[in-house]
Amino acid sequence: MYVINLLLVLEEQLNLLFLLIAFPRGCFSGNGKVELKNKTFKNVKYLIKGDTLKNAAIVICLIKIKVNKIQPVIELNNVYYSLKHPVIYNEKWAYPIDIKSPKFTYVDYWYNLVLKNGHSVKINDIEAVTLGHNGLHPYFGTNKVLNALKKYKEYADGKIIIKKALNI
Repeated sequence: MYVINLLLVLEEQLNLLFLLIAFPRGCFSGNGKVELKNKTFKNVKYLIKGDTLKNAAIVICLIKIKVNKIQPVIELNNVYYSLKHPVIYNEKWAYPIDIKSPKFTYVDYWYNLVLKNGHSVKINDIEAVTLGHNGLHPYFGTNKVLNALKKYKEYADGKIIIKKALNI
């Protein structure tokens, strides 16, 4: 029993570590506009818990990840995406790196969302996957990432700021 509990604790710690290692490498910028159900628009970085998107998904948590360095990015409709953040392009899921060539630019923060009743958000008319999307990634597309995020006390308030990401 002790070994099983120890393994569960280790798995939980590894999930949190994976968040810190992988998040600085991906997501989307906060400057893009998202249409809400009430036909108003908000920049991604200003979304709050309870906002209802046009697609009826409800924001549970905004994730803001400190990067503070120059990174390769793909710009689609004036929004930066990490190279491997899935988006809909020509009616199919695709990686931005397969759509355009990257450019190097300073990234202060990356953003992502946890949603209820949906797993994607349309940012400046580009549909992007969100966390826990059920299938496009073996970690970020599962409940493992959601369970790891729920360990942050700020999750309940609807906004997590990860300030010290590991750059490995």
